[in-house]
Amino acid sequence: MNRFFHMVIFCTLFVPTFAACKSPSPPRTEAVSKPPESTPGGAPADTAQVETVTKWMEGMKSVLPSLFCKDGSYFRECFQISAQECETEAIRVTRVCVESKREELIKNFKPTEADGKKWGEEVGECAGASFEISYKEKRKNNPKCDDPSQWM
Repeated sequence: MNRFFHMVIFCTLFVPTFAACKSPSPPRTEAVSKPPESTPGGAPADTAQVETVTKWMEGMKSVLPSLFCKDGSYFRECFQISAQECETEAIRVTRVCVESKREELIKNFKPTEADGKKWGEEVGECAGASFEISYKEKRKNNPKCDDPSQWM
């Protein structure tokens, strides 16, 4: 599974563009107006910071599910699910995990290699653990799937 997270980390390093990793952007729609994000102490967050974090989050939402569900990946090999089921669940858990970190990202994220790696690992671990829980009844029990070193 470590190879999987290395790819996630690689993709998160190219903040904010993810040029080599993301699929084409969906058409833009008008955003619903939201109250301004805030930082510690209640001060409004810097607009540039919110924009940087939002781009990073969108990149993770597009990259992570495809990495989870590519042919030969841990999630495709070790769970008795279709490619569509994998993709649907990976999209869901990635969105939940990314959104759960939003406020923390706005307060703390810096567009650096170290932060890309740190936050990419956090989101990837959250999404992977959530995926495992969602499909625990469909997980295959075989030596390859039960041996973490096979996925590192």
